[in-house]
Amino acid sequence: MEEEIMHDAVLKTTIDAQLWMEGALVSPEAEEGSTTVEYAIGAIATAGFAGLLIAVLKSGGVKSLLTNIIQSALSL
Repeated sequence: MEEEIMHDAVLKTTIDAQLWMEGALVSPEAEEGSTTVEYAIGAIATAGFAGLLIAVLKSGGVKSLLTNIIQSALSL
């Protein structure tokens, strides 16, 4: 029974090693820091979107549209 368990463990380790060498299995160390990178990419995308939104809101057409909406709301 112990030999069978040991054989299965060795076989699994061998298969995992082969898959890792072929690139089909990612080692846990390779994923360290990925969460930090994901947050950084999200922060950069958010900052870019905020910059785009500010540029659109400062444009003449949008500014006059917002002014008209506010004036009509205040005149009610």
